[in-house]
Amino acid sequence: MYNLEYGEPVTNIDEYIDVMNLAHNIKDKADISDILVLPKKFTDEKYYYAQETIDFVKFCREQDDKHQIGILDNEDVMVRSLHSADIWLPVIWISENILLPLVIGLISSYIYDKTKGRGKEPTTVDVTIQINDKKKGINKSIHYNGDATTFKDTFDKIDINKLK
Repeated sequence: MYNLEYGEPVTNIDEYIDVMNLAHNIKDKADISDILVLPKKFTDEKYYYAQETIDFVKFCREQDDKHQIGILDNEDVMVRSLHSADIWLPVIWISENILLPLVIGLISSYIYDKTKGRGKEPTTVDVTIQINDKKKGINKSIHYNGDATTFKDTFDKIDINKLK
């Protein structure tokens, strides 16, 4: 079972950085990154990176050296430890909708690496992907919370040309 939600993001990347009260030089990182990893807002209204964030970014950089993959490195953003077999990924912002299949592939490969050897132990994945394609005027958010085994199949059904 999974929950997949499409919609308009709560904010665009510039507003997101402003809401988090991040330094303006961090906006420069958003301008040069194809893929940018952002902290997620939790119930206490603070922004945190999930504990797996650094491992995920390292994995992505090892798998893809053709795209600029950035992470907001602000000392005010804390890491939140979530103890479970589940995979809690950060908010992943992409600068063009054409990068969505690449990001899905990276996430799928990461899920595979994290779950191999676990047998049939159920694992939930939680990830939000924000697409802010200024060239095409696309500003969308996709949130997935569901079984790790159905992640790739679920996203394979998405037609990126219909994301408008």
